[in-house]
Amino acid sequence: MNVSGTRREILGEIKKAGEISIPELTKKLNIVTNAVRGHMVLLEKENLVVFRWLRQKRGRPLKIYKLTENAEVYFTKKYDYLLNEIIKEILQLEGTEKLRFLSYGWGEWGSRPIVLEGAEKFQQILASLS
Repeated sequence: MNVSGTRREILGEIKKAGEISIPELTKKLNIVTNAVRGHMVLLEKENLVVFRWLRQKRGRPLKIYKLTENAEVYFTKKYDYLLNEIIKEILQLEGTEKLRFLSYGWGEWGSRPIVLEGAEKFQQILASLS
């Protein structure tokens, strides 16, 4: 199960919204409806999303998508706890110099949304080492 690019963005939008329709996804991602449908079919086959039908006053019912439990592996939980445990392990095994060395590469990682959750705590720990 390797999800990247647009499919990863779709999962992120569904995570934020809780439930979402294809028309909403096309607006948020600025891609055509057929492309979104194609991605959704593949995500369904991977058992990462499920849908329910929503009847409307006019027109066809809408498919409303939500994430399955299988999709949760793409979203970190308790990231700050995990980061603290990793930092403790690095300190114990390698010492403060190794941790400082690793912090120089923070620029690339620091822009990733999943990393930003633990960034503040990481910076506090680094500051306390100085």
